[in-house]
Amino acid sequence: MSDYLAFVYGGISEPSGNSLADGACLAQKCLTELNAINDNNRFPPRLLILLASPAYLGQQQAELLLKGIHETFNQAGEHRVQLIGSSVGGVFFKRQVHPRGALLVCLASKLIEAQVTYGENARQNPQGAITDVLRELELDSSSQVDLNPLANRLILTFMPGCSQAASDGGFYPAPELHRLLYEGVRTRITLIGGVSSANDRSRVTSGLQFAQRRVLRDSVVAASIITGVPIGVSLNDGLLSTGKILRVTKLDADERTVLAFDGSNPQEHLGPTAGDLMLAKFSADDERIIDVPLVMADGSVQLLRQCKLDDYFEVHKRQPASGIFKITQDGIEHAKRRVFVEKPVASLIFPCKSYIPRHEQAVLNVEAALTQIEKYLEDGPCVGGFFDGELGVDETGRSRLTNGGVGYVILGDEIRERTALYKGVIKASRRWPSMSLKCSQGLNLPQLRFMRRLIVPSTS
Repeated sequence: MSDYLAFVYGGISEPSGNSLADGACLAQKCLTELNAINDNNRFPPRLLILLASPAYLGQQQAELLLKGIHETFNQAGEHRVQLIGSSVGGVFFKRQVHPRGALLVCLASKLIEAQVTYGENARQNPQGAITDVLRELELDSSSQVDLNPLANRLILTFMPGCSQAASDGGFYPAPELHRLLYEGVRTRITLIGGVSSANDRSRVTSGLQFAQRRVLRDSVVAASIITGVPIGVSLNDGLLSTGKILRVTKLDADERTVLAFDGSNPQEHLGPTAGDLMLAKFSADDERIIDVPLVMADGSVQLLRQCKLDDYFEVHKRQPASGIFKITQDGIEHAKRRVFVEKPVASLIFPCKSYIPRHEQAVLNVEAALTQIEKYLEDGPCVGGFFDGELGVDETGRSRLTNGGVGYVILGDEIRERTALYKGVIKASRRWPSMSLKCSQGLNLPQLRFMRRLIVPSTS
């Protein structure tokens, strides 16, 4: 039974060959779950989050998928719901991984407000794209007010991934987009999301971004979410150091292809399992920057981010399968502590595409971990998709975009401690305008209890 938030989702394992019907199917599954809730009028759908596998990379396929979703919600009388989404390397739901599936998550609550927008040409003009996003969300940095005075706003965002054909620094624009967005909100708003993935290890094909009815490429999409229910976010990676340190001694002109570590061919240092390794760059500000090396035909290594001669990297490997649940549990607990979620009802998880299981035993290991996670959440769903970069808040409280990591969104079906106050103030000021002055001066305990009664559902 839901009290304040309904988290529902629809998933499909394989394309049917009719993308319009697939979109309608995803939407109908969400609506069916919503309709099964008693007093479902208390749970209007506010935000849809679409994660689509590479099976829907075609422009027409993606457009029909969105059309099917919107038409189905419109037919149900839900005309105001917002939609944001991204291509992913694969999706997971119902404790299984679906490399060719699609997932539609619906957040339904009277205590959630969402607005979705986008900035185009983000690969070649990141500043312009972020400026457009902030302007549309009314978060322009020129205003001299606190952008998040009640600490109840977060931004869900998806950004463009790698493109070997890009020029002028547009190969992997996500780090710069993240920096500009975080500076644009003056570090006052929590960011969560990921880098769109086409699950292309060669980094030739990039993914899509979705905003409302639009299918976009090389764009940044963002949803501003104002929430009266707790939504906790976190980020970790669970990588293990091998103890091996490498120094860049020869670099290609693109400043991201390493031709030699410590005077030798990079592949000689990384060995035959190079595709399963990560490189952590040492940085002056003590932030661990994880990169995913791509071994080229000549043995050189292409990085996602540019580097310099004499940069140092520490070689890391992934946790063994037995550690998946523990790492995920730590991420969930960190997200819960950030907003004091006592009653988590669902987790939305954004792992790196490097964690996509690629053989039968790996699939079994991941599905066993998903089962453990849902049991840990008392059968709350654990769903998500695989990305080419993961965005969240690390253990120090710093907003980061990393690779080889996992981003977590934990949702609670409860009311935040400040929600009763600010919602009550709004309602009270409409009835008695003079009360707004009193509210600004502080309220005593009886007044706070009155405010809570204005919005908390009666149990009688």
